This record gives sequence, C-alpha cells and structure tokens, in this order.
Amino acid sequence: MAVDPSKPNHFIHDSLGDPYTCTEDHNHPDSYVEEGIMSEQGTLTPYGEAIVRDGLNVLAEAASRQATNLGWYDNETERGFPEEVALFHSEISEALEEYRKGKGFNEFYYSNEEGKPPNKPEGIPAEMGDVLIRMGDTAGKRAIDWAEGVIQKLRYNPKRGYRHGGKKA
Repeated sequence: MAVDPSKPNHFIHDSLGDPYTCTEDHNHPDSYVEEGIMSEQGTLTPYGEAIVRDGLNVLAEAASRQATNLGWYDNETERGFPEEVALFHSEISEALEEYRKGKGFNEFYYSNEEGKPPNKPEGIPAEMGDVLIRMGDTAGKRAIDWAEGVIQKLRYNPKRGYRHGGKKA
C-alpha cells in the first residue's frame, strides 16, 4: 500500500502485536487502550513506555546521524546549547507562521526553491517534525536521555491536578 503524504500516518499494532502504519485519515485512541499501550486516562503502560522510549531514541539517533553526515558538526566552533534551544524556537515559530497563513493542521504542501532539492515538505506538520528533529539531534549529540524525560513527565503530569491547580491557559 502506498503512503499518501497528504494524510496523517498513525503507528498502531495488529492483532499479533506487530507494528504497522495506518494511512487512514483518523486517530486510533481506542486501539492504544485495547492494545495495552495506555489507560483510558492516558497513563502509559510499561509496554507503552517502551514504545515511546524506542521511538524517541531512534529519532535522536537518526537526527544526530543526519546532522553529522550533512556537515553540521564539521566546523571547529561548536554550536552551544543555548543556540540549539533557540533553533527549537525558530521551528516552533515557523509552525505558527504556517497557521497564520491559513494552513490546515494536517496540510502539507511542497516548495521548490532554486538551487535546493525539489519538493521540500512545508506546513504545520512539517514544521512540528522539524522541532522534534532538532530536539532529537541535540539529545543524540549531547547524550541527553530525553526519552526518560518524556516518560517521567508523562508519569508526573496526571498528579498535577485539573489545569495544574486552576491555571487559565
């Protein structure tokens, strides 16, 4: 089955527990519960934590290897952590700009700038992907256990109470 880049893809498991990608244009919240990945309230099971950990670790390794192979670490002067965090912000800002241009949450379009490879993915999902890629590169390069950080926050957040104690936003 060909993947349609205009539709969101969802990682789910078949009845044998093998992962596959669903290309249908919907979410699978019930299957995440039914497959034992999380509770109805969104608390990850140990199995769900393993999926998150593996996914984030693979992302960090891939992003870090790509950045290295594309020459981002050839210079003697290393980017500092503050600059890396600023680059996270720049990608988030690009997602906001896509929204301000009226692009849909799952809308992709492709740009073709002279002197660059054709069909660069653009849109809110692409910019959000760039945020995770930048973060993964930093986590991989600096050996930050961001997967454990995400899991610990997902364990802690349900204890915070409704709207973290009544915050409005």
